Amino acid sequence: VSPTMTEPRQSHCNAPDKNAAVLGGQVSNQVTTAKYTAVTFLPKNLSEQFSRLANVYFLFISCLQLFTSLSPTSKYSTAGPLALVLLINMLREMYEDQARHKADDEVNARKVEVVRSGGQTEEVQWRQLRLGDIVQVKSNNEFPADLVLLSSSGDQGMCYIDTCNLDGETNLKIHNALSATSHLPSP
Repeated sequence: VSPTMTEPRQSHCNAPDKNAAVLGGQVSNQVTTAKYTAVTFLPKNLSEQFSRLANVYFLFISCLQLFTSLSPTSKYSTAGPLALVLLINMLREMYEDQARHKADDEVNARKVEVVRSGGQTEEVQWRQLRLGDIVQVKSNNEFPADLVLLSSSGDQGMCYIDTCNLDGETNLKIHNALSATSHLPSP
């Protein structure tokens, strides 16, 4: 059962099995910005291309020319250029999507330190981060997810976060640690 907006959502620190049970399975932290997979490329791409009215018009004219004798011009005078335009757009989309897949892989392979039971830290990839993991973020490092600040080495449990890669704002945002855990200085 998923929580509604009126019910608070609970997560358990360093207890991935409990969190998976609450959520109905593991929730991945993997970033995916690519549009297509090998299976969905052709149907999705053709659907996108024929969502443009001009392509539908030229497809209709091509069908009339190819399958009827109504056309005063060659059978392939419209179908050929249409096929060429569709092919060029497919190749461009394929190239751009490959770049997205590569960028996704680079982001998902970045490392973060996770504090395990007993206080030991383990370096894991961003894609392996799970709900409830305690992450140790050092100064000037990026972090891969929305985090709850438990403690900070800064004054009064405060830290400053730069979110320009998310929202374009260059000013630092102040975040305060939870009062129950702000006094804990180490993992």
